[in-house]
Amino acid sequence: MALTRLASELVRLQQGVLSQAITYVTPEMFDAVGDGIADDTASVQAALDAAAGKAGIVGGITRPFAVIGSGTYRITSQLTMDGAKVRFSSFGTA
Repeated sequence: MALTRLASELVRLQQGVLSQAITYVTPEMFDAVGDGIADDTASVQAALDAAAGKAGIVGGITRPFAVIGSGTYRITSQLTMDGAKVRFSSFGTA
């Protein structure tokens, strides 16, 4: 069962809500299939854009936000990523 955005806003922590505690996004959160066959370009780009939007500045230094991939993503066009705001990591599947 996936945790919806609304549900994550309703879960309270000692400080803030659950959605504020999440420190990464995945392409699957943006409907990527990750099977190497389906075109995941738009989903991966959406994850990169979302991560860039969640990056913060701490003490004058940009704190990047993570995109974590765990599939084999078929990319059919150029992706754009702000390397100062986004870090892409991968969990191997094989």
